[in-house]
Amino acid sequence: MPGLLDKSLATNAIGLVLPTIKKAMREGVVKRRHLAIVIVDNEICEPISPLVEYFIGGKKNWKHPYDKIAWDKIHLSIRTGFDSGYVISQAPHLLLDYDPPYAGSVADEGFIVACSGVQSYFDEMFARMIAAACKALCQEKMAIEVLPSGRGTVGVNPDLE
Repeated sequence: MPGLLDKSLATNAIGLVLPTIKKAMREGVVKRRHLAIVIVDNEICEPISPLVEYFIGGKKNWKHPYDKIAWDKIHLSIRTGFDSGYVISQAPHLLLDYDPPYAGSVADEGFIVACSGVQSYFDEMFARMIAAACKALCQEKMAIEVLPSGRGTVGVNPDLE
């Protein structure tokens, strides 16, 4: 049985965060308007296939292969079980020669989101936002489709409704 996090839900999560990403690009908060986003389910299946790959800025205009860098961040997180930023700052002994020296992947309880294209701390911020959206949309899907009430109330205090 497939998990709640599927291609459609992952795409919707990116869609929820995309206005913030584009605003940061428009307003010059980040240094370029190029970004690769990759989301994978962390069930170790070979070959690893993405739930979603999404690109901003047209790959032909990219200064670097941001999609490859995002995938390298994914592989680092699969291998270590940690966010790439954590490995770089707190566990550099886990790095291998070919690992990217950049933050930007978030290993979040069974799935990984990686972003590459802007400053690595903003890559990581965008990845965290997308991961949070994935989890929230999974909770909503569970509340509507899985729980008997179908009311969309998982994790909600009924006294606040």
